This record gives sequence, C-alpha cells and structure tokens, in this order.
Amino acid sequence: MAAPTEAKVTVGAPAVGGAIFRAPIGSTVPTNESTALDAAFIAQGHVSTDGFTRAMEKSYATIAAWGGDEVAKNRTELKVSASFSLIQSLDKDVLETVFGADAVTVTAATVSSGEKIAVAYAGEELPESAWVVNMAYKGRVRRVVFPKAQMTTESFEQTFSDEDVVPMPVELTIYRDDSGNFFYDYTDDGVFSGA
Repeated sequence: MAAPTEAKVTVGAPAVGGAIFRAPIGSTVPTNESTALDAAFIAQGHVSTDGFTRAMEKSYATIAAWGGDEVAKNRTELKVSASFSLIQSLDKDVLETVFGADAVTVTAATVSSGEKIAVAYAGEELPESAWVVNMAYKGRVRRVVFPKAQMTTESFEQTFSDEDVVPMPVELTIYRDDSGNFFYDYTDDGVFSGA
C-alpha cells in the first residue's frame, strides 16, 4: 500500500468559472478532467452550500439453502442518482432546467425595467440531458460526467423567506450510456513527475 500523502486527499469544492453544466442528449461529453466543454453545455450558476451529492443504491435478495443457511445474495436493484440545489432562481437557464424550456418566456430588459421571466408550469416530464460537474481544490481537479440523466425531483419544495436564498432543488436519475456506464469520474492530483 502506498504511504499516506496529502496530494491524494481532496474536497468537493466547485471549480472557478462554474461547477454544474447541462447539455441536450447527444452533445459531445468530455472524456477527461480538463478538456473544454462542448458549447452545448450551459452553466447552471451557483449551487447551495450543501454542494453536490452522488448516490449509488443497491438492493439484494437473500438466497437460502434447505435448512436456512444463506448461500448467495442476488442483486435486485441498482440505482444511481445525483442531487443539488441551484440558487440562481432568477436565471433563465436555471428555470428552463427545472421547469422545461417550453414553460419559460423571457422579456429582455429595457430602459424602464429589468429582464422579465414568466414561468407557466404544466407539470411536463423533462427530457434527458447530459450533465458535467467540475470541482477543484489546491491544484487537484475532479470532473464527474453523467452522459444520460433525467431530472426526477419527487419532492420539490421551496421556502421563500428573508433568511435564505430561494432554492431550486434538482434530483437526477442517472441512466446507463451506450457503453453501459452510469457515470465517468476523472481526476488529476496536480503532482507532476519529478516535482
């Protein structure tokens, strides 16, 4: 086993210039931690201090032999998901992500009013999208790529108060891509050879 080293420890801090991006299915997804994103990827703005959560849930059924001894466990379910709360609730791109592009109408700013956005929510299912999450800490970078995911937020609750920002909760169900993978996780520890 390798000796402990600080360079292999990191935190999930957002990368400067944006951390969470969304693009239509079929957009070119990155295959490493540093390639510039396809122009189709749209930044989703600031995220709440809870950050980004990725979860993998498995369920198993116990198989027993005659007499009751457990002889195997058969996996019956595998679910991969991600969640976060967007907080730029006056941003057109964020509103389109959460409510759908057809639900959002934007009127440009004028000399007498700011940009106006109207949301007409009809509860339509949202399309699958590709997602990228960029993180960085002390020269160490991590990029998580979800080539195929759908927003499936089951409990959408917003609190409007003078004590906090208005949250836009996002829960993603992650599906397998054409290669059979749910996600790709790319890192660079920032330690160069000979350094």
